Amino acid sequence: MSPHQKPVGPIDPGAAYVYLSRNGSSAVFEGGEKFWSLPPEELEKLGRGWLVSEFSCSEDWPNWEMHPEGDEVVYVLEGDVEFLVEEPTGVRAVRVQGRGLVIVPRSAWHTARVHAPSRLLHVTMGAGTRHRPFGAARGTRGYELAQFNLGIVKGPMDAPVMADFVASLDRINAEADQSPGFVWRLTGDAGDAAVRRYLGAEHVVANLSVWQGLDPLRRFVYQSGHLGMLQRRRDWFERLGDAFQVLWWVPKGRRPEVEEALARLGLLRSTGPNPEAFTFRDPYPAPDEGRTASPGGSVTSSRE
Repeated sequence: MSPHQKPVGPIDPGAAYVYLSRNGSSAVFEGGEKFWSLPPEELEKLGRGWLVSEFSCSEDWPNWEMHPEGDEVVYVLEGDVEFLVEEPTGVRAVRVQGRGLVIVPRSAWHTARVHAPSRLLHVTMGAGTRHRPFGAARGTRGYELAQFNLGIVKGPMDAPVMADFVASLDRINAEADQSPGFVWRLTGDAGDAAVRRYLGAEHVVANLSVWQGLDPLRRFVYQSGHLGMLQRRRDWFERLGDAFQVLWWVPKGRRPEVEEALARLGLLRSTGPNPEAFTFRDPYPAPDEGRTASPGGSVTSSRE
């Protein structure tokens, strides 16, 4: 595809992309699908300069991407976008609401969660860009998923209102222990005093467990006998105005304590979902997710 003659008037970066070469010259190309359908070798050649382009996003990016040739500048023109950028110590979340600019370092894997329809202006040196699906390469993970939930029950465990709940506990716990992906759960009365102090209530029930990942836990919660218990939660538990369940990543082999779980729940309640404390509805990837397995690929658009 040949570049357009450079116009004097304003350019719409959503419909026409501006290419800035390393020698200081520029060119304008028809944007959108026509540009990204160019032969891979031509895209790779163009990727050795800077591509200025605008994208509209209404959904989360479906994959991670990485640009090995240079930093990427992403200017949020309007909307609400949260960028997730992998760092050696984990995943950094940077949220932009309204307008703001984010610089993604060279070779850093990154993706975006779109909280509201947004317009983004990208300045990217795309040669060698790589992509991987969100949630890929889980076999290399050095982390497991911790889960904690609590509640105030409507009476002592020997009260009639709690009879069906108590009668089901052993069965549900045994089903959890045998579920694929289950790792560990706290048993006995350990930590109950801390939970009672946290809630300021006498009759509480709490559950702390560790799973291999989000999918095994989700299957147990929503696709097993546990679902029936969940659907009857209002029969046994008082309604809480704040979040009562929190998820977070722990290094493989470590068993979290109740005090840590309460701190994570407090963080979720105070700041909302974030990489350190999140929910089923708004999950975050493990700190090392996919870092050692990066499929190659040509320069393509993940943001159209």
